[in-house]
Amino acid sequence: MLVEVYLKAACQLCDDALDVISSARATWQFELIERNIADDANWYSMYRYRIPAIVINGELCFEHRVDRRAFVDALRRKRGVVE
Repeated sequence: MLVEVYLKAACQLCDDALDVISSARATWQFELIERNIADDANWYSMYRYRIPAIVINGELCFEHRVDRRAFVDALRRKRGVVE
């Protein structure tokens, strides 16, 4: 499972999203890659007004805000776990 977070420096929403994702890592295993949109012109063009953008296994799942419950639900769907 791969989680990519498109973000930029000095972004409170980005920090909040990373806190949510970090708390989920206590019970869920996944690879996390943080991608600073300032590092790539394509990322900047795609996500400039949408950060943080959270992509799980190649699918954009969240923009701007995410809470832990919604994030974990998305991980479950991606893994095919049903409760």
